[in-house]
Amino acid sequence: MLLSIIIPVYNVEAYLDRCVQSVIAVLPDYTDYEVLLIDDGSTDSSGELCDALSRQYPSVVTVHKANGGLSDARNTGLGIAKGEYVGFLDSDDFWLGDLTGAFLSCLRLYPDVDIFHFGYQEIWADKSEKVSASRAEDLEKFDRISAFQDYICGEHKITRMAWDKIYKRSLFEGVEYPRGYLAEDYGCTYRLLMKAEVIVRDPAPYYGYFQRGDSIMRTKSAKLIMDEYQLGCLSFRECYDFPAYRNLRTEIVSDLVYLTMKTYVRLQPFREQPEAAAVRKAATHTCRKHLLSHTFFRTKVLQVLFLFARPLYIWIITGKGGTWGGQKAS
Repeated sequence: MLLSIIIPVYNVEAYLDRCVQSVIAVLPDYTDYEVLLIDDGSTDSSGELCDALSRQYPSVVTVHKANGGLSDARNTGLGIAKGEYVGFLDSDDFWLGDLTGAFLSCLRLYPDVDIFHFGYQEIWADKSEKVSASRAEDLEKFDRISAFQDYICGEHKITRMAWDKIYKRSLFEGVEYPRGYLAEDYGCTYRLLMKAEVIVRDPAPYYGYFQRGDSIMRTKSAKLIMDEYQLGCLSFRECYDFPAYRNLRTEIVSDLVYLTMKTYVRLQPFREQPEAAAVRKAATHTCRKHLLSHTFFRTKVLQVLFLFARPLYIWIITGKGGTWGGQKAS
């Protein structure tokens, strides 16, 4: 089997059919593809809808499980996937255009591709937009060094998200999504990039990233911010010690320092909570520790401002002083 599409499902009865139909519409051969619906203990009618879709389409397989969160659902799907390649699709999102056709075109040009990376488009309300398949000359090839360099400090063509990529399933041997965290992509994508040798990016937006006000990523919380911070720190430590990234240590340390300072700013609305005090202490320690180490000049300037003129630093980093140095808190 060529490709397994893993769709975690939890209380998305209003969106699930649109999601699955967008995949079914572009599957050229049902015998070579599977769509895995991982019902993560839904309490609405999503589970029944999964079963109905499985009865209607031979390529759709439903698995019901107790609620364990997005990471656990993805890991469950990885454990039963049969495809040589796997991709992820969040159940309130949907594919735009012929993604499987673009993937097959990529395979013809790069039969050794480990990660096929494609573009996405934010979709608001119920709007959708059809896109045409990309031209071959639009494809951009990366190796693990150039991909990580872009991921950490480049144009960020290579993202941390799970769902804008199709992966060779063997990359997940010994790698899984961390359970119990929000923003779990932070704890996994960098490990897959470490193992990949050929990454090909198609900039065409084949993924519709649906924006709804109650989604996890749009509802900022201290836990979400802290999970991103903790997983980010873990990734920087592992990447710093990774032999292939030895020449990128300045970039890694600079991003670690910036992540710590940015997290401090993002936690300002929650500054009365214990997490904020812990990050304030960690940010001060990290800035002092790396003030004389190899970091980018603009990072050193921000470190000095953070340590000795913190109100000015916050004014700059929140965008009130402009997007100074190309860095702005999200």
